[in-house]
Amino acid sequence: MPDSSPPPTGRHLYLPELPRLIPVAYHANAVQLETASNNWVRRFLGDCFAGEEELLRFLRQRNGLYGPLTVPEGEPAKVLCVSDWYQLVNAIEAIGAGSLLGGVVAGVKDGAGAGQPGSAYLDAARDLFGRIVVGLSQAQRQRLDQGLAALHAEVVSPVPALPSTDVPDLDTCLDRRAARMRYRVLGLLTEFAAEVDMTPFIGAHEFQQLHAHACRQMIIVSDLLSYRTAQRKTTPMNAVRLLNERDGLPLQDAVDRLCALVEHHERAYIAARSRILASPLGNHPDTRVYLVGMDHLVAGSQEFAYITPRHFGDGAVWDGTRSGWYSVDEPVTRLHGTDDHS
Repeated sequence: MPDSSPPPTGRHLYLPELPRLIPVAYHANAVQLETASNNWVRRFLGDCFAGEEELLRFLRQRNGLYGPLTVPEGEPAKVLCVSDWYQLVNAIEAIGAGSLLGGVVAGVKDGAGAGQPGSAYLDAARDLFGRIVVGLSQAQRQRLDQGLAALHAEVVSPVPALPSTDVPDLDTCLDRRAARMRYRVLGLLTEFAAEVDMTPFIGAHEFQQLHAHACRQMIIVSDLLSYRTAQRKTTPMNAVRLLNERDGLPLQDAVDRLCALVEHHERAYIAARSRILASPLGNHPDTRVYLVGMDHLVAGSQEFAYITPRHFGDGAVWDGTRSGWYSVDEPVTRLHGTDDHS
């Protein structure tokens, strides 16, 4: 049972329970797929880490579970592609090799870069995208190139980090991140795993609204749960830090406001989905399959944010508690459930 006692001394924040309006699901082969994805990281990227302990620390983040959570009904080979993609991007960030991402993107597109520094990343990307592109139409391949270019732009020219006088307000920041973030690729991988091609419909206003609310929900959930790590870095913008350091809100007020925004965007996403289903767009079978996939992406991403120890410290194990106090400064923490955060 969750511990409902007051928090001990030190800096603590209270995380209210986030809405779970979209059911979450796990792939039937989640354990095997996570293990297979971890083995892929070891094979292609193991030598990029400083040593075995750093590799194991990364694998304990459980990034290989992201695919089984976000495409729980997919064919195992396709689910593995989603996990491997998530592993690759996070490995590049964890190792501090973000500057290599542009070369990896270019190398995947034009075949250049073999034997050059960072070629382990390029070899991993070629293996991964070689498996992905066979399941994409030509139009989807073009969209994949555009999504990778947006991801590269996010890395080399991120939203300014705090402290900075150039930091935009929350709404502008979320717009910029949604336009350039890795979820553009994840949305396409949702099509890939569901075996549909949404290219003819994806530019429709109804889908733009759906994706805008989905992206904002996922960004804010991630920022809420990753504040502990974000506050210790000169990092691209975190929404909690923005409201606290730019706008002057007390930390707890910033958290509470963002939790309310999560519910707003989740409900707005559901409303946008209902409008699509009630429109002529909803008559196309690919639309219905894709919307189920988007539900899994939104719900699975939120579930993963609780599970990964990346946010609450190496060695943290989630016990299913979804609200409570947590330490901002301790190396490892967990949610201590309570009904009162006054």
